Amino acid sequence: MRSFQRRLAELHGAGADLYGVSVDSPWALNAFQDLTFDVVSNFDRRVTDSYGVHDDFPDIWLYGLAERAVLVVDGEGTVRYA
Repeated sequence: MRSFQRRLAELHGAGADLYGVSVDSPWALNAFQDLTFDVVSNFDRRVTDSYGVHDDFPDIWLYGLAERAVLVVDGEGTVRYA
């Protein structure tokens, strides 16, 4: 996320808004308080599930782990880059 922070002016110049999404709890997001864009908690995994950016590892009982992913979504909710 820090890489995106460094290029935030460039993204805004292109007309983009940037949001970080993390499956960490809202309290854990304090680690990102120095970022100047919003980072929201997806603790219930609805966002990662709806965009299909999660992994399950049933052999070791791990479910719903988030992949590191970048999605570009236009103003109408269409994914333009994944």
